[in-house]
Amino acid sequence: MSKALLNMPNRLQQRIIGTTINYILFEQKKSVGFITQEVIEELFKEFTGVSLNDACQTIDMTFKDFVDLHFSTAFKNCHPHGLARNEVVNKSILAFDSFGGFGVQAAAYDAVVVSSLPTAIGNNVAANAPLTTQIDAAGDAATSPLKLEPTKLFWSKPDGIQNISLLNQTAERQAIKLKCSDNAVYRVSPVRAIIEPRKNLNIEIQRQNGSNKDARIFIVYSPAGNEENPKNVFKSDTKYPMIALSLLFSTEQTAE
Repeated sequence: MSKALLNMPNRLQQRIIGTTINYILFEQKKSVGFITQEVIEELFKEFTGVSLNDACQTIDMTFKDFVDLHFSTAFKNCHPHGLARNEVVNKSILAFDSFGGFGVQAAAYDAVVVSSLPTAIGNNVAANAPLTTQIDAAGDAATSPLKLEPTKLFWSKPDGIQNISLLNQTAERQAIKLKCSDNAVYRVSPVRAIIEPRKNLNIEIQRQNGSNKDARIFIVYSPAGNEENPKNVFKSDTKYPMIALSLLFSTEQTAE
């Protein structure tokens, strides 16, 4: 595959990155309780021909963020040292058909993805049923310095725009950044911001044509101090608190 991965569409990149990492964790190292960062990076480059860091940068994420979003139910993230398995598992590889918002579109891309992966990975991807992306419930709205309204958005058609509001309930400036479990279907604006004390920030959520699968937006936050650029507040080697916004496809519900 070599550097072809870096030039692929975002959805293909997410799917290949997720499938390869999943193969390493649940197949190559399925009986290992703690998998070092070095081993993961070495195997990822062996399978894909590109570094794990470069691959994650193409989807605007760090490996730490990727693990927190998609593997936190099975692994404790001990970045930058590695991943500790919450419960030693010994089962066949899980397919990543939900990665990058593929859903019902997965079949159209399977031939491309499977042909790009090592044989052992590709065969497992084609053979297994779709996996719902592993995402833990994030944050506690009751203790968060930010008040999110609404806490859920319901979509009754494949596309459209809705808005949420974030209130900084503290006397401190708060920096935020937003991450979505399905960047292929949803767009947010702004992605990063600083909210002044006792002020509201309106955020636009745009849904593009895609599958009807549910998703989540994670709002990561941290005190901003005197920093003017929210990007400078968040460090790649630090874990920050977050709250979650559920994005649900339904023909009967409304936002709440």
